[in-house]
Amino acid sequence: MAPKRQAASKKSPSPDADEKALDPTLAEHGDASDGEMAQPAKKRKTSAGSKSSKDDKKSGEYGGAPLNDDDGKTFNAKRNDWNPNPGKLPEDGKTPLDQLREELGKQKASEAKDGNVIWFMGMKSLRIEDNRGLAHASSLAKERGGHLIVVFFISPGDWKMHDRAPQRIDFVLRNLAEVQKQLQELNIPLVIHTQKKRTDIPKDMARFAKEWGATSVVGNIEYEVDECWRDIAVIKELSKSNVHVDFLEDVYVVPAGVLKTGQGNQYSVFSPWNRSWTAYLSSNLDLIEESPLPEANDASIRKKGGKLAPLFDSKVPSSVEGFECENVDYMKKLWPAGSHAARTVLDNFIKRKGGENGMDAPATGDCWDDVGPNAKESRIGRYGIGRNLVSENGSSRLSPYLSAGVISARACLRATMNLEKGKLKVGRSTGVEMWNTEVSFRDFYGHVLAAWPRVSMQRNYILKYEAVVWENNEEHFKRWCEGKTGYPLIDAGMRQLAHSSWQHNRARMACAMFLTKHLLCDWRWGERHYARHLIDSDLASNNAGWQWSASTGTDPQPYFRVFNPTSQSEKCDPNGEYIRHWLPELSGVKGNAIHEPFARLSRSEFEKLDYPKPIVEHKAARERALARFKQPGST
Repeated sequence: MAPKRQAASKKSPSPDADEKALDPTLAEHGDASDGEMAQPAKKRKTSAGSKSSKDDKKSGEYGGAPLNDDDGKTFNAKRNDWNPNPGKLPEDGKTPLDQLREELGKQKASEAKDGNVIWFMGMKSLRIEDNRGLAHASSLAKERGGHLIVVFFISPGDWKMHDRAPQRIDFVLRNLAEVQKQLQELNIPLVIHTQKKRTDIPKDMARFAKEWGATSVVGNIEYEVDECWRDIAVIKELSKSNVHVDFLEDVYVVPAGVLKTGQGNQYSVFSPWNRSWTAYLSSNLDLIEESPLPEANDASIRKKGGKLAPLFDSKVPSSVEGFECENVDYMKKLWPAGSHAARTVLDNFIKRKGGENGMDAPATGDCWDDVGPNAKESRIGRYGIGRNLVSENGSSRLSPYLSAGVISARACLRATMNLEKGKLKVGRSTGVEMWNTEVSFRDFYGHVLAAWPRVSMQRNYILKYEAVVWENNEEHFKRWCEGKTGYPLIDAGMRQLAHSSWQHNRARMACAMFLTKHLLCDWRWGERHYARHLIDSDLASNNAGWQWSASTGTDPQPYFRVFNPTSQSEKCDPNGEYIRHWLPELSGVKGNAIHEPFARLSRSEFEKLDYPKPIVEHKAARERALARFKQPGST
């Protein structure tokens, strides 16, 4: 399928007609049930040279987290050490989130009149501002005349299971250090405890409660399957010693399960869900209100010789074995830690000038003019344009801070409401409306993750596509990872990812679709690679983005729409600045040839570049993908 050389030409090819084709039913149809999504089970075929599991999971089952072997491409189910029923979906249609909420409801109301309170800080709650769980824990401690204690578990085994990137762990540790400083000023200890065996965390928490005289433990709910099962185990373990547990909604603006279709189901299509989300939130603005800061503990907690004084000696490590970040100084430059940094990133997005070069600039950078919050030329003001231009500072750059909970999504919405006289504007008409729509996507993907646990477990949302036969060519995958496919936009995107542990969203979509449609590599290979490299990796968003591109997820790209990487390059990097920045071997290529040097330069000109020929030819690759998706199971 190697492409043939075309005559050198400066004329841009017209975009593929398939890029203009949309299926409106995918945006507006009513929700579909799991049964409607699934076809009768068929024996899966494999393409020559591809790898296949002998124990593929049957429809409706999942076996927990995938095997975490070093090749990063094996997805056989294994026993999940959190799953109370290994290999099976929850009984009676209850999701892990349903089970967690049910377990919380089984507890008797707390009768504690005194005692200390532990706040169980999770990976998505790394801030003290506007934190529902922390505010509640602080309030309980004050009511009981006790002290507030914060604990964070370093769990290398869990991080490995979940493919955490070293850069993501470095970001977590740097933010923990900032939080610890803030808490120290409030006489609140942050205890860092390392537990290699993640299933021992509930027992550790029970031991801490006993040692520290805690009568309540509080945390924020996380929707991922493992986290729900972990927190169920925490509740059960602590109930043995009559310690009450609360897990509060904080990560998402609107809790999962609140918005239902006319049939009482979770939405699987974004557009009607978004209308429901906007209407519900507009009528329940208390969901956006800011939570108070935690109150300071009495200084007596630090009394020398006291039981709790040694807790202040706990230190945040600079690194964790197995997750050492090799470019930590560069990460510090690009992504400074702390909620103050996150607020600066948000302020810059709202009032700094857009349309400027955004590559390699710190997220907190003040290198762009302050044009004011309501200026049309501000980054948020021109978001509708800038968000699709990969070389510009058009996106907010808040994703690492949101995924780690260094800033809340509520804070983002409040900031835009300040620009709109207190009104929540969601839509496509203005930059503010469009950005709020993007913020709402976080909730949508979280709701999908909660409603359909299988997407946490390496399963397609649309089950019939489990039968799609992937090529899974390892050499092609390697060249994609290295940014050596011969398609400049794709290669620039992959090198940006490798260098900065972040990638522009438009590049993410293009690179994901190229892997899954042009190379016909299983989307799980790409999802795993991204999780292991992204500083902002979030299971709900990462999985949803990959399944959208692969046409296997909720409200996906229709399978017949395959991005042409050349026309995409011309649209989102019209001057080639992004390509020239990340592909220095193409820095001297002039004009429109930058988007397709193999076809638009003479042979002698191209051979001087030290740049590879295109790995596949677009038209042939597209036709192959269409055939595979049109008849899943065919080769």
